[in-house]
Amino acid sequence: MSMINLEFWYWLILAAVLFTLEIFAPGAILMWFGFGAALTGLILWLVPDLALAWQLLLFGASSLLSLLAWRQSPWFRDPPSPEPELNNRLLSQI
Repeated sequence: MSMINLEFWYWLILAAVLFTLEIFAPGAILMWFGFGAALTGLILWLVPDLALAWQLLLFGASSLLSLLAWRQSPWFRDPPSPEPELNNRLLSQI
């Protein structure tokens, strides 16, 4: 049975690739997976004998948690408009 042995720098390269792809992709989604890969690389650097299953679980959980944290943050929401009827064609008078 062969074991797949990932080094920490694999995760850091994946994080760099995801951050680079975020520049070209709309929606600010890949950045959060980049944070998950960077965190997994950092943890693997600190704990070099971490099994692949734990690495993948850590990557998935940290990516999902960072994405959900961003979606719940006040920076994600649009600020309230001072003129809510602006450009609403249904409310415009002819």
